[in-house]
Amino acid sequence: MAAQPRVLSADTIAVASIHVEPDSAITVGDRFRAAVFVRAPAGARVQLVVPPAADGAYQTVDSIRTYPPDSTGLHRAVATMVLWTADPPSAARAEVRVTLPGGGVQALPIGIPLPATHAVLPADSTQPRPPKDILPIPQRAWTWAWIAAAVLLIALLVWWMMRRRRSPRAAAPADPRGHALAELDRLRAASPIERDVEAFSAGMSMILREFAAAADPALGTDLTTQELLHHLRRTGAREEDVESVAGALMHADLAKFARRHPTPERALHDWEAARRWVQTFRAEQADDAPALADAGAGR
Repeated sequence: MAAQPRVLSADTIAVASIHVEPDSAITVGDRFRAAVFVRAPAGARVQLVVPPAADGAYQTVDSIRTYPPDSTGLHRAVATMVLWTADPPSAARAEVRVTLPGGGVQALPIGIPLPATHAVLPADSTQPRPPKDILPIPQRAWTWAWIAAAVLLIALLVWWMMRRRRSPRAAAPADPRGHALAELDRLRAASPIERDVEAFSAGMSMILREFAAAADPALGTDLTTQELLHHLRRTGAREEDVESVAGALMHADLAKFARRHPTPERALHDWEAARRWVQTFRAEQADDAPALADAGAGR
């Protein structure tokens, strides 16, 4: 499906169109892609931000990719998303941020159309079932063999999905530390704290997780906050480094899962602690820059 394009002038900053694939109904839990095409001046930087739904109806998975402008001057940002309800809203709330060559930032609120979903349960699952017989029906011996085979197949499927989820999907930047610091600065420059502290916390959490994964392949972006902090401690990270990043990640989790949003002052404090953590994490190693670069190249 595609949103209707806006009428644009030659120097207008605007969203040209939004395309969602697949354009047919999907099953709850299936992934779909939303591509947002943006018209912006030459040299501008385009960023797409899709906060998770407050009621958990949808969320993004993986990183949102942004591509350079094509021959017509259109920037393209692609988000991979997933729906968790059979009755989703008509659109996902999102924002396009355009950073102009002079440093100014313009934010464009948008709605990403969401595809229809199939019900998870069969159509007749709500109908009452007939009463069971008083005496159980004897089962053949081969029935247990089929059950065992089904359990084994499910276990293999779960293993394959977890392995696929942890597999690398995009190469990390050559300088993960510099990239993370620049992303944190851009997030702060956009000043979304007062407007949407939840989106600010979610963006900061993703930047920290991507940097950690680039610095150490074992610190994948799919780890929970507790798993990430436990791994940092287990690998000998300084406790002050762990504590400096723990607050930012935990407050982002509370905003996402418990709807307990930090105050703008708390979010700004977390941002400052997160930036210090990125600057100091394993910075004492003499071969820090090559190690981080090699870690990014291997992902």
